[in-house]
Amino acid sequence: MLEITTLTHAYAGRTVLALDAWQVAAGEHWLLLGPSGSGKSTLLHIVAGLLRPSGGSVRLAGTDLYALPAGERDRRRGRSVGIVFQRLHLLEALSVLQNLALAQSLAGQPVDRRHLADLLSRLGLSERAAAKPAALSRGEAQRVALARALVNRPQLLLADEPTSSLDDDNADRALDLLTGEAKAVGAALIVATHDARAAARFVRHLTLPKAT
Repeated sequence: MLEITTLTHAYAGRTVLALDAWQVAAGEHWLLLGPSGSGKSTLLHIVAGLLRPSGGSVRLAGTDLYALPAGERDRRRGRSVGIVFQRLHLLEALSVLQNLALAQSLAGQPVDRRHLADLLSRLGLSERAAAKPAALSRGEAQRVALARALVNRPQLLLADEPTSSLDDDNADRALDLLTGEAKAVGAALIVATHDARAAARFVRHLTLPKAT
């Protein structure tokens, strides 16, 4: 599903990420560990096709991601990659249902209202479909962001620090949702965190050292 070779990234001449090789098979669940400043978010953004690396290659489902034109890379991300950002980036002017429908439309997919309703039901959000993001609790908003990431049945699901602001009970619920929903759609899952509470939930770990 994902193959990385000699990947590097630098800001202002300072290397913030260096990864010799990494492979993630279809359906595998990985925890991406490391202290703040180790490049976890940078790696997720590169894997998602949002940030061109300084060097190396990223192959997604056999395709060299950064050999694609920018527009095709955006379309591939919309179809194949689901992302739960640290900041949830829900559009405040749209309802929960409209946020999900927009994610389908932007990926060039027809809006499938039955699928959207099923997804909201599975995540316990059916009664919040017409609500705007400002009316949601933190936990509800996080579930909406997860629903948006899953809406196009991605091959790869990425989550950036999904438990950093949560207490123990809600952190467990968030990880249950991520792993459970990744299994439900057959997606490979990569969760980036410095939260030690997540370590026991994953068999596969990749630890990034802090950049020097």
